[in-house]
Amino acid sequence: MSCRVVVEAPHKHHHQGKQFNVRIDIGVPGNEIVVNRDHHEDVYVALRDAFDAAKRQLEDYARKTRGDVKTHEPKRTEERDNSISE
Repeated sequence: MSCRVVVEAPHKHHHQGKQFNVRIDIGVPGNEIVVNRDHHEDVYVALRDAFDAAKRQLEDYARKTRGDVKTHEPKRTEERDNSISE
């Protein structure tokens, strides 16, 4: 596993409020989780929001690897066809 966090500070010449960008790359076995969409004027809020999003994605990944995610069973058309003809 690996984790890389990048906080980008805004350029000084923008007229709008300063927007901080936080990018989080988490390397997990067989996959990579990336968060790169949280912008906020307060760097602490941007960090919190980005880590909250990363936590949700990491929990989803863990559920999938454990097999906790529900999958649809294939439809059994043969059994249904036999019961109709009887």
